[in-house]
Amino acid sequence: MKIDITNIIVALLLAIVGYYFGASHSNLLVFDIFPTLGLIVSVCTLFIAQEALSTWKNQFKHQEQYKSLVNAEKCFWSYCISEEELRAECIKNRSEHGVSFELPMQYSDAVNRKKFQYQQAWDELTITCADFVKNNTWLTPDAISKGYIPEIVQIHDDDFTPQKSNFYKMHGANLTSGKKVFHDYRAQLT
Repeated sequence: MKIDITNIIVALLLAIVGYYFGASHSNLLVFDIFPTLGLIVSVCTLFIAQEALSTWKNQFKHQEQYKSLVNAEKCFWSYCISEEELRAECIKNRSEHGVSFELPMQYSDAVNRKKFQYQQAWDELTITCADFVKNNTWLTPDAISKGYIPEIVQIHDDDFTPQKSNFYKMHGANLTSGKKVFHDYRAQLT
């Protein structure tokens, strides 16, 4: 427990000054037990209130960190799954229309929306969990998407076969590593 001595000293001095002014304006200048006890209780109450507010502030901070971390993880998973769905649809279109197939806009738009949501969640993390963001730059939306783009472009190649693609190796590594990093940091917060 961290105690802020400055606040305690200021509260004590103000209480003593207040007591002095109160006693000097009364008929009795003798220190009575009840006003002295009232002074001590007031100072103790100020100390307890300061500690309670400090504890509440820390709890609130951890709660916000946890919420933003869970939201970022959810958006990360949603984005990665949307990339997988886009790839599956591209492979389906290639088998139906050949190498010059069109990128399915519905799936492409969904990927862009999911990436934008992940970017917003990541931006929130930069505020609430700056050390997490600093230590895991490979998890940024731009870094993750750089791995998926060549895998989608590769589907247009003449010699493409899903078996030769490194997509699932890369995709699985992203999901496994991301899950571990998010889980480990969440465990630190609780």
